[in-house]
Order: sequence, then structure tokens, then C-alpha cells
Amino acid sequence: MPLCDDTHGLRFMPPGEEGLRRQERRQLHARAIVNWEDASGKLCRVRGLCRNYSDTGAGLVLPEPVPVRALVGIEIPELALKATATVRYCRRGLKGFYVGLAATSGTGWQPSARG
Repeated sequence: MPLCDDTHGLRFMPPGEEGLRRQERRQLHARAIVNWEDASGKLCRVRGLCRNYSDTGAGLVLPEPVPVRALVGIEIPELALKATATVRYCRRGLKGFYVGLAATSGTGWQPSARG
């Protein structure tokens, strides 16, 4: 399972193509906590920054890579939200690893106990 591609930086959608997303993204600058199990079954946890989110996913900047296609738990304490998601992409950038998450079917965001 690949960890990340070697892209250095971000590729932004050209004007007019933003409508290709299924859900509108809400811009955000909030702490995020991501958990997953690695290939050996070890629990991994990393704290990063949530840059945007929608009903069906989120865009994060993390200090370390997360395996593409990994099932992760994400929590955004400032919004008191949590979700289970799949890693769609992980790209090395200037400020860390840019990670795109897609919420698992039927679950989306749920209220979190934290706030």
C-alpha cells in the first residue's frame, strides 16, 4: 500500500472546475486528530490541521504520511465532529503531507464527545 506520492506542493482546481466536487467544501483552520492501524496492526495517531471539510470528506495537512486507502478515524475537536474515512490521496507538500479523506458510505460526520 503506497504511503504518499512524490508531488512537492498542491494542485488546485482551475477556475470553473470547483463544481466537480460532490459537496461544497467549507474552509477551516482547525486542529484535527487522525487514527489508523498500520500494516502490523499498531495503532497510529497524528495531530494536524483540517483545512476544509464537507459532508463527505476533508482536506488535512499532517506532519507525517498516512497510507492511501487506509481506513482512518478523524476528529475535529473545535467543531465537536468525528468521522470514519478512507484516505484518497497523500501528497508531500511544503508544509507537510496534504491528505484527502472521503467519509465512509452512510456515516459522514457524527457529534464528538469532545468540544
